[in-house]
Amino acid sequence: MMKASMPCTMAWVMRSITGTVRDELEKPTGSLVMLVEDPADLAVTPRYASVVGDGTYSFTNVPPGSYRIVATQRNDMMTVQRPGGLIDYEDLMESLELHAGEKLTKDLNRRTPGEK
Repeated sequence: MMKASMPCTMAWVMRSITGTVRDELEKPTGSLVMLVEDPADLAVTPRYASVVGDGTYSFTNVPPGSYRIVATQRNDMMTVQRPGGLIDYEDLMESLELHAGEKLTKDLNRRTPGEK
């Protein structure tokens, strides 16, 4: 007897983190947003989202959990991709918690290591 296959849908597919990024003059800015699990393993490569012209970014299909997030200049990507490169951003990252089925909005200000 043949068994019918049943489609499996993951509940976390709809979870997302979106928002806008602004510069020091509070204007929308083209930047790069980095997302890492918290507690952060600063040796891993983070997820990236590009910021579009109106200042918005979006991460989709994010599993529930604790994360750290930061928006920085796009040209900082080379720094981040080197081994241990996230350590420079540790003090700039903000914490957030994404729950089951949640669509979280998190607006950010662009940050650069060495800023006060």
